[in-house]
Amino acid sequence: MDIFDEIIANLELEKELGVRTVEIDRALLLPPKAPAVREPPPREEPVREEPTAERRLPVAEPQAAREEPKPPEMRDMAFLTAGAFSAEGEALLAKMIQSTGRAPGDVLRLTAAPFAGGARVAVVMGADALRLYAPGARAPLGGWTTVGRTPAVVTYSPDRLLRFFGKDPAKLREGKLATWNALKDAMKRVESAKQKGT
Repeated sequence: MDIFDEIIANLELEKELGVRTVEIDRALLLPPKAPAVREPPPREEPVREEPTAERRLPVAEPQAAREEPKPPEMRDMAFLTAGAFSAEGEALLAKMIQSTGRAPGDVLRLTAAPFAGGARVAVVMGADALRLYAPGARAPLGGWTTVGRTPAVVTYSPDRLLRFFGKDPAKLREGKLATWNALKDAMKRVESAKQKGT
C-alpha cells in the first residue's frame, strides 16, 4: 500500500465517520532543549590479536538485489482541496467527478495533504487550496498554473458554490458552468497527455 492509498483510505474513513483527523507531533509544540554537554568516555586501546590459521575472516553473504521503489500509480486527475467539505459540498464534488466520466476511486483526492504528483492534471478547488498547494501562484478562475510539475486548473470549491451562490439560482448556475468549463479543460489536457504517453 503506497502513501496515496493510505491517504485515500484515511479520507474515506473520515468521510464515513464525519470527522477530520489531524496528526500533530507534540514534540514540535515544546521549546527545543539545550543539548546536554557530556564528556566522551575514556578511550580504551583495542587489544589486537595476531591472526591464526584457526581464525577465519567472515565471508560476506550475497545481498538480495534491491528493488527499485515503484512510482505511484498515475491517475488522470487529482482534486486538491484545502479542507473538508460539508455533506452537500461532498455530494456536489462526487457529481463533479462523475461528470468527468470517472468514479471517485479513479481520481486522487487530497485534502490539505502533500501532493507529490501521481496525476496527469490537478484540479485546485478554491483560492485556499491554491495558496496551500501553489504558494505565490496567481491564477484566475479557470486559469492554469502548476502544482509541482503537474499542470493545474483553478476552479470553485463545491462549498463556495453552495454558500455564496446557492440562494440565487442564476448565480449558482453561472458558478457551476464556470466549474464545468474548468473540468472540461482538465479533461482535454488529460486526453492530450495520454496521447503523448505521459
